[in-house]
Amino acid sequence: MRKRRLLLGVPIDKDGWPEDTEVAMKEAMFCAPPPFEDRPESLTAAAAWAVQAGVAPNVAVAFSTITGESAFAGDADSFFDLASITKSFCAVACIHAGLPLATPVAEVLPGLSQSPVARTPLLWLLSHRAGLVDHVPLFLPFLEDERATARPRTGLLPRAEARVTVAERLRSDRGEPDPVFGFPPIYSDLGYFLAGEMLASYTGTPDAGAAIRAVLLEPLDLADALGTARDLRLDERLPRVVPTEFVPWRGGVVHGRVHDENAFVLEGSGGAGHAGLFGTARALAAFGQLLVEAAGDRGPLAHRDFQELLAVRPGGTLRAGFDGKSVEGSSAGRQAGPNAFGHLGFTGTSLWIDPDLGVATVFLTNRVSPTRASTHIRQARPIVHDLLFTRGISTDRGRLHP
Repeated sequence: MRKRRLLLGVPIDKDGWPEDTEVAMKEAMFCAPPPFEDRPESLTAAAAWAVQAGVAPNVAVAFSTITGESAFAGDADSFFDLASITKSFCAVACIHAGLPLATPVAEVLPGLSQSPVARTPLLWLLSHRAGLVDHVPLFLPFLEDERATARPRTGLLPRAEARVTVAERLRSDRGEPDPVFGFPPIYSDLGYFLAGEMLASYTGTPDAGAAIRAVLLEPLDLADALGTARDLRLDERLPRVVPTEFVPWRGGVVHGRVHDENAFVLEGSGGAGHAGLFGTARALAAFGQLLVEAAGDRGPLAHRDFQELLAVRPGGTLRAGFDGKSVEGSSAGRQAGPNAFGHLGFTGTSLWIDPDLGVATVFLTNRVSPTRASTHIRQARPIVHDLLFTRGISTDRGRLHP
């Protein structure tokens, strides 16, 4: 007999598939994806295929190149919850705000001067090497709190209290830090919450989302299509916002509010260092193009510390603000080369950049709608990013037009 469990009241089988939907049946579609590359409408076809294959109800795809060529398809002008892609913006904003990567936590957040991370440098937070655990469910006290269903614009949890809680959560197996690289890496939202707090305090802004807006998005003329739910006024633009998960304790379908539970109780409609940004595929592709340029020390995002963000570090593929491409099974696909860098988001988003190819690729979905149970995104990402890199290379060379 198959093992079963419940998620939000929905029966889930041992492989994570909702038993009362067609999602499991659609898995077979991944065995033979259509030959996108040979079709003039390939980007549109890929977006439609991802929806039909049960990846997500809403999908947008895009690419941009270092020469300024770009193409978009699907819900390219809808707002998606970017989830952990926010981390990339946070890291880039830190260096452009003038916050040195060697800055110890307590120098900017004096309330943590007696904490275990007081002398931890910002760079260790950004590269997931601060010795912190991966996650702490700060939202648990609010599961029965009626305020959580009222679409609050500010956070429910005092951030000073959260800072102290997070700063105390060190891994028991962290060992001794390398004096240069820090502790062995483990992907951690907590480090980025603290990095976002450092960024907000250093810039004198209400939260990390506001800091990212002031430091990056407004100067880059992207603030109308990238930002927090508060700054984008998503309450007034809900028809253009794709919904995410059905969450009973938050009043039903999460729509126009950050999906990440900790970011929600910390910032409300604002943004934390680890999550909170929304954006369109068109705008994220434009940001990706600037990252391609910055990797070559060109453009408005070029900075003396940008290469430090991209530096390869021991113990895995995690960089600072980005991930690198793994040798096997990378979500970036096969077309991207060994110097590719990018980030994924839990809601079903991904951004991958190959500086050698000169191409940035964007794949946005709301794969957690209406439930996070489906994992089709894992199979779809490399397929779609392969297509996007292929199309970007071809378009940039003038051989093929999207």
